Amino acid sequence: MKRIERLTIYGFVLLSLVFSIISLCSSLPRTSGLDYIGVIVGILSLLVTVLIGWQITNYFMFEKRTKSYAEKIINQYSYSVDCYAIALMAVIPYQHNNTEMGIDTSIQAIKRGLQGYDKSTISLPISQLRELAKDCKAKKYKVRIYKGKRNEYLKAIFNTESEDVDDITEMITNAIEI
Repeated sequence: MKRIERLTIYGFVLLSLVFSIISLCSSLPRTSGLDYIGVIVGILSLLVTVLIGWQITNYFMFEKRTKSYAEKIINQYSYSVDCYAIALMAVIPYQHNNTEMGIDTSIQAIKRGLQGYDKSTISLPISQLRELAKDCKAKKYKVRIYKGKRNEYLKAIFNTESEDVDDITEMITNAIEI
């Protein structure tokens, strides 16, 4: 909170405390001697007022902390969620033997995952590319990739710092550009 907001809140709390003590002490006055009941009730009202003010302040501080924490978590994991979503979109081209679109989509997922907080999310697009590379090697055919994208794909694969990407790099290096 800003300093002016705090001073305003504390001013209102103090003003309400004074009014509550005055009203409680004057509502049941004793005619003889010291009005100790009014003083006791006034002190209790002071404590209640302080507790209510404390709870209001804690509510706003808690809300502010929760909001900033939620924004931090959302920002950290948005790239990871994007990586998974893009990798799942790559399944359809692979099913229709559209390797150039599947590879491009998997590489885009890897790039998005590398930007995020949790680097383990790139395991899904990497596994998609590994399966395609194994399939290419077993059936002895070359995949197709988009023209001019070979270096971009290889750079993204090398940035993963994953082990066992030799099959993938070999597949992309030997791919036919269309």
